[in-house]
Amino acid sequence: MSSSKQSNASRLWFTSVCALTATMILAPAAMAGLIASCQFLPGGSCSPPDDAGDTPGTLLASRIDPFSFTTSSGTTHGAIKAEVFQEMGGTLDFYYIVFNAPDSATSIMRETNLNFGGWATSVAFRSDGSNVPGFVDGNILPFSADRDLSGANVGFNFGGVPPNERSRVVIVSTNGFYFAAGGTVIDGSGPLATFEPAVPEPRCLVLFSTGLIGLVAARKRARRLRELGCRIDSVEL
Repeated sequence: MSSSKQSNASRLWFTSVCALTATMILAPAAMAGLIASCQFLPGGSCSPPDDAGDTPGTLLASRIDPFSFTTSSGTTHGAIKAEVFQEMGGTLDFYYIVFNAPDSATSIMRETNLNFGGWATSVAFRSDGSNVPGFVDGNILPFSADRDLSGANVGFNFGGVPPNERSRVVIVSTNGFYFAAGGTVIDGSGPLATFEPAVPEPRCLVLFSTGLIGLVAARKRARRLRELGCRIDSVEL
């Protein structure tokens, strides 16, 4: 291959990588691929559809956090499990299931996920929770979901998750490519440890850029070695 063609090929490869990187970091409108979902803007609401049968993607993170709050009726407690899945396009879906303990004083009426402001979101639930890694089938489906006027909080409303019952698995699908530690509120609880979409820290972008530059240099070195190998083979022949 001539040096001109090699140079053009290198430029094309580098441009493609940069374009892909820019798309992953900057694309604001890319949406995840739920089969059934309802998208809404800040201040919007909808009845979440059932996304049973969808492939959830790649599991990236999982955690369980207990909750407890007290009303005039007594103490209600249980746990929330949250997981993050990456769709084939790289965007992230946030999955949740709520368990109400057998001796709780009240049913659970609402689950609210914090700090989703600035991200496109859509919601759904799954009646086949046991087909999602790390989850089981829940019994109580959400009758509605809403997003506050700021766009930060995305919540699911239940007719009531009674003691010793679980909600259906609920999903907030986003156009985010990164996540961080986040928070969820169950009725009157304080913030519980879950996950939220996030923008990568500047130092991460610097490290990524440095790695990309190193990758380009390594590719050039490898090409030179191959060219050298070809010349040696020609001499030996």
